[in-house]
Amino acid sequence: VSGSVFTGATLAGSSFEGIGKNANWSFTTRAGKPAAGLSTITVDDTGTTADFRSVQSALNYAMENSTVTPITIQIKDGVYEEPLYLGNRNNVNLIGESRTGTVIQYPNNNTLNASTDGRAVFLAATVDMLTLDTLTLKNTSLIGTGGQAETIYFNSTTGTGRLVAKNANFISEQDTLLLKGWTWFYNTLVAGNVDFI
Repeated sequence: VSGSVFTGATLAGSSFEGIGKNANWSFTTRAGKPAAGLSTITVDDTGTTADFRSVQSALNYAMENSTVTPITIQIKDGVYEEPLYLGNRNNVNLIGESRTGTVIQYPNNNTLNASTDGRAVFLAATVDMLTLDTLTLKNTSLIGTGGQAETIYFNSTTGTGRLVAKNANFISEQDTLLLKGWTWFYNTLVAGNVDFI
């Protein structure tokens, strides 16, 4: 973007010089994705030495490497603004660095995605032994802006899938949890305004 596109504009208190080579803006990417077959991977939104910067990227890796069991995703403290999907993958552990410091949030709801499969922050479909430990999952939709807005939809279509949540927070304004299958919550906060579970 040339600096002349936005005449008289400022960026962070300085005159806008554009975005690109002439304005000394640059970015880099990893040389490649982590090697296949890892049983532990890390997520850090600062992009330091972690395997991934987003939780969904780590879940994608877990789904691609389905023979590694169990697989543990260690999530460093940060606010991860993203919806999540995990499907047809068993024995996945998501472990945050701290309960209130590792926050996965997104404003998703029935108005934006009108279906039970689409409106939760985290859809876990046809999975078994999913563990969520020491983290916060939050749907940031405000009540009245979109109807039902779950933090997690654990959809064990056979009814035999198991979800374990411990030392975690699940926060939403409406319909915080939607659960099908076996679930166990320990030392965990479930907060909402209407129809928590």
